[in-house]
Amino acid sequence: MVSYYVIPGLKVRPKKLRKLYNHEYIIDIVCKHFQCSREELFMKSRLGYVVFQRHICQYLLMCHSPLGCKAIGIFFGQDHTTVLHAERTIKKELNHKFDNEYKIHIEELINKIKYEN
Repeated sequence: MVSYYVIPGLKVRPKKLRKLYNHEYIIDIVCKHFQCSREELFMKSRLGYVVFQRHICQYLLMCHSPLGCKAIGIFFGQDHTTVLHAERTIKKELNHKFDNEYKIHIEELINKIKYEN
C-alpha cells in the first residue's frame, strides 16, 4: 500500500470515487468567496463570522481534498476533534430545513472548486 503525504509526516486519507483538489486551492477559493485573508481564516478568533468561514473551509477540505482530519487540524493549528466538530456542525446545518445560508455557501463554493480548476 502506498503512503500519501501532503505535509511532511502526516498521513493523508485516500478517498475513492471523487476528484480530489489541492488544499491550497480550496483555501484560496474560500478566502475569495468570503473576501477574507488567509490570516483571518487561520487566526484563533471565536468571532461568529470567522468560525463560520473556518468551519466551511474545514468541511470542504475534509470532503474535497486528500487531507484527513488530523492533517487539517495541524494545518489550522487545532486538534483533530475540532475539525470533526466543524464537519458535524456543517452537516447538521445542511440538513436543517429553515436555515439555507450554509447550503447556499457550500453549493457556491463546490461549484467554484469544480469549475474554476
